[in-house]
Amino acid sequence: MFENLGWWEIGLLLVIALIIFGPDRLPELVRDALGLLRKVRGMAREASSGLREQLGPDVELEDLHPKKFVQKHLFSDDDLEDLRRPFTDVAREINDPMPRQRSVEAKPAEKPRFDPDAT
Repeated sequence: MFENLGWWEIGLLLVIALIIFGPDRLPELVRDALGLLRKVRGMAREASSGLREQLGPDVELEDLHPKKFVQKHLFSDDDLEDLRRPFTDVAREINDPMPRQRSVEAKPAEKPRFDPDAT
């Protein structure tokens, strides 16, 4: 739950909460916050179980993302590879540290067309 906070930050938050709310109200506030957290988790669990009941047990919540849904139901693996190929080729060319030498035949220098009457 507090993956982004270190022990010093959590301790500082507890000291600030103790100063703001006082030692008498702090246990009651912690109890209320934990009760609210339990209710929110219960509602999320009920919602996900309702979706699984309606959509079937083999559907994951990640599959309901529009991008994943379209990929799963409209495209085969070959179609996805065909769609990704131009982008992967461009990314490979961008990330390639040694650009490939393209074989371009040197054309003889052409004289520019010049119209003396136009000037």
